[in-house]
Amino acid sequence: MQDDIKISRWSVIRFLKRYEERLSLENAPKTGRPAEDVTLEMMNFTDAEMEKSDEMTAQQLTKRVNERLEKQFSQDKIKRLRQNLGWVCTATKYMTVLSVDM
Repeated sequence: MQDDIKISRWSVIRFLKRYEERLSLENAPKTGRPAEDVTLEMMNFTDAEMEKSDEMTAQQLTKRVNERLEKQFSQDKIKRLRQNLGWVCTATKYMTVLSVDM
């Protein structure tokens, strides 16, 4: 049985070069922002800190996490982690009523 599959010479050359570089048939790592290196310890620590004080700012929380884990996480990463743990920021919705005496 004959398959009508046509493969160019350049396709074979590129495949062999890629295989030689990687020594594997796996795909190359994806480009873009690397996966977050959030550990279970970091999640538990962040959740515990928020339990202590749910009014803690992201800046304060980032400082505590970085001191405890001796790493340098960005404030945005801490905000995303806090949100993923279910801690959402809600503003107070008070309505002020003005009374005018006539």
